[in-house]
Amino acid sequence: MVTTEALAMRDGLKFANSLGFPRVEAESDSLAVIESCVGQARWWDEAAAIFAECVDVSTLIGKVKFKHCSRNANKAAHVLAKHSYCN
Repeated sequence: MVTTEALAMRDGLKFANSLGFPRVEAESDSLAVIESCVGQARWWDEAAAIFAECVDVSTLIGKVKFKHCSRNANKAAHVLAKHSYCN
């Protein structure tokens, strides 16, 4: 599931970058994703290349603040991600 969460983070960052946003607040209910994106975790799993892309795109944006939030606070994103994963 971390890979799916990582893909969602990467795609969100790419979308924000394509729109030209100079500052972004990126939230996820996956603590593993947030810790990996801010460099607090080592990338030794199947999502390592995706996390590297997240970091690369975040440097292109300029200022990205990664925040962990509860699943309840991020319910809309969770429902969308689940729907996308199932389809």
